[in-house]
Amino acid sequence: MIADSLAREITQRITRGDLRPGQRLPETRLAQQLDCSRNSLREAFRFLANDGLVVHIPNRGVFVRTLTAEAISEIYTYRRIVECAAVAEADLDAIDLSSLDMIITEARRAAEHDDWHVVGSLNAQVHLELVALAGVHRLVEDIRPVIAQARIAFLSLAQRDIHEPFISRNEEIIELLRKKQRDDAVVALRNLLNTAQQHVLERLES
Repeated sequence: MIADSLAREITQRITRGDLRPGQRLPETRLAQQLDCSRNSLREAFRFLANDGLVVHIPNRGVFVRTLTAEAISEIYTYRRIVECAAVAEADLDAIDLSSLDMIITEARRAAEHDDWHVVGSLNAQVHLELVALAGVHRLVEDIRPVIAQARIAFLSLAQRDIHEPFISRNEEIIELLRKKQRDDAVVALRNLLNTAQQHVLERLES
């Protein structure tokens, strides 16, 4: 379906940081950029609203969602449940960690160039890949918009002290999986998500 593809593309743009919290999504210009009809774009907006990524304000238009502290806490509770369960279910004798290794390499390269939006986007990609280790496609599709929501929370925090530590912490989880230390990997993942939530909430309140 065209609207599904459009919604996925806009979700990716949010995850990459191309679209920022509170940013208005002009219908005519975006339809031209995406080479689609305005009707298809409106349907995609409905999907994105259901996913909690955009909001429609009457007489003003559609905007990338700005998250409250309550919404952020809910997002991270969801992520801890799904991501940790996915890692716990992964077949450690069959999983391929090469794509995760490549993402970490790209993240370190981006960090060297102080490109923190790219680092944040790649960190988010790590977590999609971790969920994919469970081998359940539906889980990946279900959590994709939730991780995009988490990226919205981080987009205004494009700073070294926010993003850089998560490269090493993601790498630690990957290495624990490589060593088949599943329980330790789950604990490390849960702690990482707890820290991420804390960082976002602290800066939201400051």
